Amino acid sequence: MPKNADVPEAYYKQRKQLFLHIEKHLSLCHPNMSPAQLVLETRALWAGIQGICTLSIRNKLDDDNLPLESIVNTLVQHFLSTQGE
Repeated sequence: MPKNADVPEAYYKQRKQLFLHIEKHLSLCHPNMSPAQLVLETRALWAGIQGICTLSIRNKLDDDNLPLESIVNTLVQHFLSTQGE
């Protein structure tokens, strides 16, 4: 997408659906987490994964030849096991 182009409304709708899906699953892992905290945790997790992927695409991750999937899985597993406790 060009730098100055408007983001299509469909993108925002898809992203909202993605966030709702993640929030649903996070709430299963952390049933005592408040709705506001679920929103925050979801955005933080999404931003972390996006950051890993963006750094990888730009060859700035310094991953020591570790598989990208392993790096993302480690983040997600740690996140799910420790958030909201």
